[in-house]
Amino acid sequence: MQDAGLNPDKSPVTSVSVAEEKVRQIGSEYLQGHYASSGAIAGVAGALYTVQTGIIPPSIMQVAFSIKMVIWVAVGGRVTLIGAIIGMLLVRLAQTFLSERFPEIWLFFQGALFLIVVMVLPDGIVGWWTNYGWDKLRSLLEQKKIATYPSLARDPEVQESQSGKAIE
Repeated sequence: MQDAGLNPDKSPVTSVSVAEEKVRQIGSEYLQGHYASSGAIAGVAGALYTVQTGIIPPSIMQVAFSIKMVIWVAVGGRVTLIGAIIGMLLVRLAQTFLSERFPEIWLFFQGALFLIVVMVLPDGIVGWWTNYGWDKLRSLLEQKKIATYPSLARDPEVQESQSGKAIE
C-alpha cells in the first residue's frame, strides 16, 4: 500500500476516505468484505426489529423514514456510531416536545434543524465536540492539557533535565 501513496499504518478501510480510487486500484476485496459485513449487520438489525415489533408494515418502507435517519446522523455526527445515537435521541426529544406545542409545523422545525446543522455543524454535534467543544470546555475550566509523548519531546524543560543525566 505504501507504493500507492497510502499510509501503511492505517487500514484499507480508513484509506478509503483519503483516496478511494487508489484503494480500488490496489484491490477491491477489502471494500467488498466491508460492504458485505455492513449488509449483514443491516440484515440482523432488520430481523431483530421484526422480532421486537412482530410485523413490518409497508409504512416503514417509505422514504420519509430514511430521511429521518439521515437527519439523525447529520445532527449527531457521521463519524461515530454514538453520534447517530445522540442525534436520534435529540431529534426524537425535540419531536416529542415541539409536536405537542406546534403539531402543524413540526416538520418545518425538523427541516430548519437539518439545514442549520448541515450549514453550521457539518460534522454534527459529536464532531463539533471532539474538534472544538472539548478544548473550549477545558479552557473555560482552566484545566491544563495532558502532556503527551511528542509534546514532552519538544518541551525545553524536559530536554534540559534529560541532558543533565549521563547514560551509562
